[in-house]
Amino acid sequence: MSTFLAIPAHIAVLTQLDPDQVSDWLKERPKAFFRFVRRCLLLGLLGAIAPLVIAIAMVIGGVRPSFAMLAALLVWVFSGIAAFAKWGTMLPAVIADDDQTLAVAGQRGSKVFGYAFSRLLISFGLVTVLFIAILMLLSSLLGIDPKDSGPASLMLTVAGAIIGAYQIVMTSVVLSRSYLRARPPAPPARRMAFAFGK
Repeated sequence: MSTFLAIPAHIAVLTQLDPDQVSDWLKERPKAFFRFVRRCLLLGLLGAIAPLVIAIAMVIGGVRPSFAMLAALLVWVFSGIAAFAKWGTMLPAVIADDDQTLAVAGQRGSKVFGYAFSRLLISFGLVTVLFIAILMLLSSLLGIDPKDSGPASLMLTVAGAIIGAYQIVMTSVVLSRSYLRARPPAPPARRMAFAFGK
């Protein structure tokens, strides 16, 4: 579902298409949609390797599972950001119909890693940590059970969905800008064709 938020955000940064034309773009390029989804899953997997290894190692080492999960969550925030900063330009490359391989994305990411990482650290990392902290605080103060389906729990779920949507859009904007920074400027004729999705 996040792809339906991310792709329009990438298109808005990379092209001159109006919002009304985004649905037409998606209909004309169904293969691009599924390539985008596969690369999102790959980036998620790359970001999950380190926290998974750390959590398993801590549990095997005798650390309490709850503490191991908390440590893995903190590591996941940074490893996920690092994975997207390094290889995330493969996502806007799908929209731009450019080279989408992991190797080329890594080369682009090396050029703009500092730019992307610092901005993703705020738009994704800081917001995630703050949301989890606020969620835990409210759950403790109000005595909300996460398994409860009452109004308070529903409000937290809706707030989480809104914050998650914001993070997806902002991450897409950062990655598209990183892609534009990393690639050489296109000739005027190509830029005009690209603006119209050709």
